[in-house]
Amino acid sequence: MNRQTPDPAGGAAPGNILLQVGGLTKSFRLGEKEIRVLRGIDLEIRKGETIAILGVSGVGKTTLLHILGALDRPTQGRVAYCGEDQLTRSDRELAGFRNREIGFVFQFHYLLSDLSALENTMLPARIAGMPKKQAERKATGLLEELGLAERLAHRPGKLSGGEQQRVAVARAVIMDPQIILADEPTGNLDTESAGVVEDLLVRLRDTRGVAVVAVTHNPRFAARMDRQIHMLDGRLVEAERPELYSHTNGT
Repeated sequence: MNRQTPDPAGGAAPGNILLQVGGLTKSFRLGEKEIRVLRGIDLEIRKGETIAILGVSGVGKTTLLHILGALDRPTQGRVAYCGEDQLTRSDRELAGFRNREIGFVFQFHYLLSDLSALENTMLPARIAGMPKKQAERKATGLLEELGLAERLAHRPGKLSGGEQQRVAVARAVIMDPQIILADEPTGNLDTESAGVVEDLLVRLRDTRGVAVVAVTHNPRFAARMDRQIHMLDGRLVEAERPELYSHTNGT
């Protein structure tokens, strides 16, 4: 799959836009008080583009990521995937869409403890109805590609943190999604393991043409992405703001 290079001037042909949100807001009620988390987000993500979302705790980074991935619905606004409005879909339709089109990598790997690395990787494919032998072949190939050929039968408890996260990456790409959404994917890893996972995510862009949007507090990882987007008080901040970097976990 060939990667489509983003326009360095910031423009994009309509057919090159993968995911687009406009006028996005998200509010929660806490007793009598309304908490406004997102305050009018406009964002276009191009095919094969990598984006880092940066900001201190509580500015709405994870909330935005969840809405981009159809894990949550906004209070107001539009979310379009390849030009199709996702908010008109039912919850059941969105679940199928997520499984087919979007890969997720979280700070905590969320592997099922009773399943092997191979079985965890196969899971989205089996849910989608892929025949077992086909899913097994595909999962095996991915894990071998990620340096886990000797770990196929190991359960998560027998894997290192970096190995667990590599399995999570394999699980995220088994359905050949056009976009990976990653929430602090290196936040729980040591420097060496974090570097391996960073390399994997960047390589997905280069070898598979996959767009990657990552919430991160890691400036080194962010610097490897095509674009860096800073969030402040539920809004996107265009100017470079080094003070927005933090090593605390956020939402």
